[in-house]
Amino acid sequence: MKDAFDDLERELRSAVRARRRPRLLRTPLLALAAALVLGGGGAVAATQIKSSPDERREGIALAEQAINDTHDVGGCSHEGKPRQTVVTDIPVLPAIARALPALTKPDPRGVVPVKSPVTGRVLRDTARMIPMGGGLRLRVYVLDGPDLTAKTDPRACIATRRARVAELAAGRSRAVRAAADRRLTQTRDTAPGLQTLWVMALHGTHEGGFGTGLRLRPDDQLEPGIIASGSTGRFVDSGRRYVGIADPRTARVLVDPAHGRSKRVRVREGFYSFALPRGAGHVELREVDGSGATVRSFPLRG
Repeated sequence: MKDAFDDLERELRSAVRARRRPRLLRTPLLALAAALVLGGGGAVAATQIKSSPDERREGIALAEQAINDTHDVGGCSHEGKPRQTVVTDIPVLPAIARALPALTKPDPRGVVPVKSPVTGRVLRDTARMIPMGGGLRLRVYVLDGPDLTAKTDPRACIATRRARVAELAAGRSRAVRAAADRRLTQTRDTAPGLQTLWVMALHGTHEGGFGTGLRLRPDDQLEPGIIASGSTGRFVDSGRRYVGIADPRTARVLVDPAHGRSKRVRVREGFYSFALPRGAGHVELREVDGSGATVRSFPLRG
């Protein structure tokens, strides 16, 4: 069987000599050639080629160098990205729908617009402000894309990176080149179908607070657990507040610190939050359903 990678290498060398250009691939033709072979359109699928630990390390190093070499060319720059908020009706990823089914339906309280400009499209049914009690609110929305790390043209960027890998990997084994391509496909800023779940904890009427953005590819899972923590409100100087995603079966979360009072926290639209004073010590969390039966239990970490 012909080695598709060797064919690509010969074609790239011929094209570069004919055009008399630097080795860094900048032309759509060369980028497309690399993308067709390394992106699943060639005779050899990178995911089917086994690599040794040394070959994997070498391939990962090549991929990282390609990412660095192409950070501002071939669609990989951050220039030209829209800065206004755009709304879309595409559905959330299955992993988000399973973990947070409330985000698959419009907010019964009414649509809450995302005030700050974001890079990417906001999924309409996901934008909401969830009252958590005690003056705490969670601003929640899902974006189509990686938001802050988004590239001008993700598809062109991954093709450019693959073309650069093809140059850097000239003379290397197929296993090394396959390992490099696997690393590129794992990069979240160009992953097709990626969505970002944003959760911001706001106290009182202020917009300032803390939060996190969880970038999920179509084959990723969204597991329950603590997703963010920070100081807010009256706990700025004396403790921390935590925000978590509960198992869909959970109705309440029992918080049991080694020092201090235990508490019961309600789950609201899949989320829960609690605050602990400084010196609480080891903390055990137990999620329970409506009947009080344990769904899952785990220690608080971090």
